[in-house]
Amino acid sequence: MNDNDNTIVSDFREIVRKHPFKFPTVSQFTDEMWESPFMQLYGEEGYKLENGEEILTVNGSSMGQAVWNLICSKRDLSLWTRGIKPHRHWRVTDAKRYFGIKGNRDKLLSQITLIHDVIVKGEK
Repeated sequence: MNDNDNTIVSDFREIVRKHPFKFPTVSQFTDEMWESPFMQLYGEEGYKLENGEEILTVNGSSMGQAVWNLICSKRDLSLWTRGIKPHRHWRVTDAKRYFGIKGNRDKLLSQITLIHDVIVKGEK
């Protein structure tokens, strides 16, 4: 990991802190979300994708592993909130740690949906 990996996320974090009204959705991120393993990996992969490196190919287009994990985890948490365990070894604690989210079922789903909307859908 080089110095540029974390600067992508930390630079954006500073912009959001200075201009929260320009980024109303992103400004809802907690410190735990910004410092989570997901955001670290997302920053590393963002730098790699920016330089033309390929991480995963999904349906013919490049995607980072962090984004793939986000999409799958959102699906898994949606199932879990309805009382369905996604697979035998799945644990909600792993998702909480990875994304830096806390709370009950509904709060966890809303937080992961917030992250998904910002990262995947591009909401500000």
